[in-house]
Amino acid sequence: MSICELLPGQTAKISSISGNEKLVKRLMALGCIEGTEISLKKGPL
Repeated sequence: MSICELLPGQTAKISSISGNEKLVKRLMALGCIEGTEISLKKGPL
């Protein structure tokens, strides 16, 4: 499942991060590391 597929109120655990090296490093600096649980509070719009 991709983070884009989460619906408001759903929770997921990060299993992997893909993308170019700069993006991956930035996401990791923000705390998005494998094993971290995330939840979507509010969707766009």
